[in-house]
Amino acid sequence: MEISLLFSALTHFARTFRGAVLLALLAGALWPAASQTPAPQSPPPAAVRVTTRLVQLDAVVTDKQGHAVSDLKEGDFTLLENGKPQKIATFSLEQPFEKTRAPGAPPAALPPDVYTNRPGITSPAGPLTILLLDALNTPQADQMYSRKKMLDYLETQLQPNQGTAILGLGSSLRLLQDFTSDPQLLRAAVRQYNGGKSRLTTEPGEKFEITQASQSGMAGMAARRLQEFQEELIRSQIDVRVETTLSALRAIARTAAGYPGRKILVWVSAAFPISLDASRSMGGIGQSRYYGLEIQRTTALLADAQVAIYPVDARGLVGTTLSDASQHGLENPGANGLNNDVLDSQASMRQLADETGGRAFFNRNDIDHAVATAAAEGATFYQLGFYPEQSAWDGKFHKLSVKILRPGLEVRHRRGYFATDPLKWHDNNTKPEQDLANALRSPVPATQLTFAARVVPHKVGKESIVDIQFAVYTDSVAFEQEQLPDQPDVRHHTILNFVVIAVAPDGKVAVDDSKTMETHFRAETLARVQKEGIPFHMKLQVPPGHYQLHMGVRDERTGWVGTVNAPLDVQ
Repeated sequence: MEISLLFSALTHFARTFRGAVLLALLAGALWPAASQTPAPQSPPPAAVRVTTRLVQLDAVVTDKQGHAVSDLKEGDFTLLENGKPQKIATFSLEQPFEKTRAPGAPPAALPPDVYTNRPGITSPAGPLTILLLDALNTPQADQMYSRKKMLDYLETQLQPNQGTAILGLGSSLRLLQDFTSDPQLLRAAVRQYNGGKSRLTTEPGEKFEITQASQSGMAGMAARRLQEFQEELIRSQIDVRVETTLSALRAIARTAAGYPGRKILVWVSAAFPISLDASRSMGGIGQSRYYGLEIQRTTALLADAQVAIYPVDARGLVGTTLSDASQHGLENPGANGLNNDVLDSQASMRQLADETGGRAFFNRNDIDHAVATAAAEGATFYQLGFYPEQSAWDGKFHKLSVKILRPGLEVRHRRGYFATDPLKWHDNNTKPEQDLANALRSPVPATQLTFAARVVPHKVGKESIVDIQFAVYTDSVAFEQEQLPDQPDVRHHTILNFVVIAVAPDGKVAVDDSKTMETHFRAETLARVQKEGIPFHMKLQVPPGHYQLHMGVRDERTGWVGTVNAPLDVQ
């Protein structure tokens, strides 16, 4: 159904059946609510609940020359989980360039009061690449050089119909250019972005050290305390860098999840260390840190969203005497005394790449070629899927591997997934509300759960009311099948949380509201909402003014979220 027809139907429903009556209409064939039925004399029979989780894996297969291989069949692949062969439930060869829009065909237009996070309505078709320019973790001189190389890539190597988005990472994540295949828009975004000096990184020549000479002029205890203070300050700064970076990567995963197929995330950065070893620090003071588990959980979220990370070291060729990426360096810096900070940061890059099925690029100054190589790997890949046994949902990380019968081929894919029961995502997330708040604050919409919303301000007497009519697309909702022993038909259960926040220009929240919708659809009702979307109506009483309206929906079964931001002008 077209968006306009969808919302015509929703408007009719909302005008005729306000509030709870709308849900009653939706649930005409649903089970009666518990509050409307007499208390049973004995406990009701337990429902048989059926839920499944398809684990998908994208495999890039290349020959010895690095060329993509596209003639393999399902029988050529063996998929293993923790070393045990799995039955391949879904298999396909994906070549997104073959699915591009007709030349000159514009994206679908939306009515002026309708907003959506649904991919494909306003975004380009074809393979998608995200360029993340990281100013948080990268010295300023290397930022300038890598930006020049990004312009070279966009000028000479960007492929037609290569949908590309550009993000910047500083103290927070910024959207510089949404997905487009227009090279002029992309080059303008890169030219205008000036990440600047990071408050949390050390520029060459800035590192303060307590030398033996300075120590001799200070009381021993005072010198040690100053040393401890400096050491802890550096560690705290790195903690902030790691958390900010991983939070940005999680936001990108939520953003990219709704886009079909494999997405390429090119992360141009000097990165952060995978660990901090107190024994290597000044005097061995302070506590060691290891960020591997946080990285692994973030990469699992990215891999679930079919995002492969291709880190590109913004420092280019790195040797012990280099001051910026534009200088020539050593071919094998590690063998020539490369400092531990560089090695540790490259280790984190390698882990992010390996666990998502990407590839890390180190010690090279042709950054533009590295970006082109990464983007090209979104053009041809195989998509495999399998259903793990429910008994395997132990919450642990399960390793995945793929073997190919044909010799001489290289395959890259995600390294595993966390086997969490979809119904128990709360148990593995200590900050579910914080995750939703982060998604609502993000400059890029989350698309794990997709929906459209019509926003209509109007007057009711002297009050300013904003009607928000949601339509949640069911292809992103995880329904749970329920069947009572004495009932012949299967019901489809889901719980959705709706959140709306109106933010004033000064950043203050003017008004916010949240509602929960729980349904048990029968088959005929499910068929209807699969065509029209799951409707839900909310209204806010908002003072006159200009606002940014943040709208979010979360599936309580899986924790998946969708968000949309919209301008709101209340007369």
